[in-house]
Amino acid sequence: MRLAAPRHCGAGVLLGLLAFCAFADPVVIRTANASAMESGPIWVSRATWDAAEERLIVADPGSARIYVYEPSGKIERRIANPGQGKLEFTTPNYAFLIGNRYLIAATPFRWIWFNKDLVPESAWELDWEVGEGAYGKLIPGDIAFSSTHLYTVGETMSFKGEWSQSAIFAVSLKDRTVQKIARLAKDEDERSYYLEPPFNLAACGGKAWLLQMTPTVRIVEARDGGKRLNSFPSEFQKRPSLPAVPDAYSLPARGAARRNATVAEGLFCVDDRVLLLLAHKPRTDGGVQWLVYPIDPVRDAIGNAIELPTSAGEIVFVPGRKRWAILEKGIMKHAGVQPLTRMISFPRPALNADKARTAP
Repeated sequence: MRLAAPRHCGAGVLLGLLAFCAFADPVVIRTANASAMESGPIWVSRATWDAAEERLIVADPGSARIYVYEPSGKIERRIANPGQGKLEFTTPNYAFLIGNRYLIAATPFRWIWFNKDLVPESAWELDWEVGEGAYGKLIPGDIAFSSTHLYTVGETMSFKGEWSQSAIFAVSLKDRTVQKIARLAKDEDERSYYLEPPFNLAACGGKAWLLQMTPTVRIVEARDGGKRLNSFPSEFQKRPSLPAVPDAYSLPARGAARRNATVAEGLFCVDDRVLLLLAHKPRTDGGVQWLVYPIDPVRDAIGNAIELPTSAGEIVFVPGRKRWAILEKGIMKHAGVQPLTRMISFPRPALNADKARTAP
């Protein structure tokens, strides 16, 4: 795979990492459709395309609904809780497309499989009885799915009610077997980034990758002793200091500080082989500049930034195989209420526009 190359790089090695410096001007999206979004969802962290990339699926715990959006911003369907039992979803959240089915969180410990028509079929739980596994519960924070596993920064509870330290776990979608794959340092500032969207984990090429929010931000393979990528834009390598979130009332202050920061914001994967680093920084003329850096984790190669066609303070980024979408958020009124305002969609930009730059 060939990725666009940085044309300028100054001197500097930071903690043994190659510091990629000034890149060529970002790739600009020339053709995009923007539409006001029909109101409905009020607290959205993630969305996914359907298999054909013709509709967007949004699960919203705030309004207790799953929404199917047309690219025009119109709501095609509103799906409400079907009733009682394990298929109940009063707070649906985090919609993922896995194969031709959807996996959507109903509670922190229970997920529901939906078929391609968004009919709930079966529950998938992170809650075990004695004798079923090594843990009683797993509460996930950051989340990524491959076709075979859930990867999460989370904490486990023993059958005696004792909670573990935060670590990265892999859970089999087939039999719910849990494996701890990476330890995390006891760094509350780092941990705070793993408790808020967008997600810092991505499953790509059969591996889990972590946007590691240590004082020097970097991308690492999410396992003990895993590979550390040298490919990373230097201006986003410093972790900003943000207000802590001891309770829900602190979310607006942290959100405002994060909007005004220069920060690596999330990690995604397309084609099961290209990582997409989402980052943003303040614009000199107001608003926020959102950038996406394509990274080949196998070659440790980084491409030119792609500038997203939005200046919104907060967004939900939805990359697909053929199309990308941006869901702009309004101002957070308080924790649990921040409606979506506008949808922007466009053909996926080329990720092979120029020669690749590989890191030594």
